[in-house]
Amino acid sequence: MTRSSGPVRSLRLVFGDGTCLPVIRRWLRLNLANEDLELDAELVCCELVTNAVEHGGGAGTVRVEVMAEGQVRVEVMTATRRAC
Repeated sequence: MTRSSGPVRSLRLVFGDGTCLPVIRRWLRLNLANEDLELDAELVCCELVTNAVEHGGGAGTVRVEVMAEGQVRVEVMTATRRAC
């Protein structure tokens, strides 16, 4: 197993509803060179944020990291501190 050197680029947003989704989509388009990866990452991000809004109380934070190896890490935490 190789050790990751950490994120090359990252985005962190606080949200209260789904209005942050266009910002996330735009950021992914600008920061991912691989179109297939971009589409997959967009789908995952949008689904997680939408689930947090609909089932986790509405507000929270989302963090998206692009790693040096081309991997994408997505974390969504609701305001009630429940991971989605």
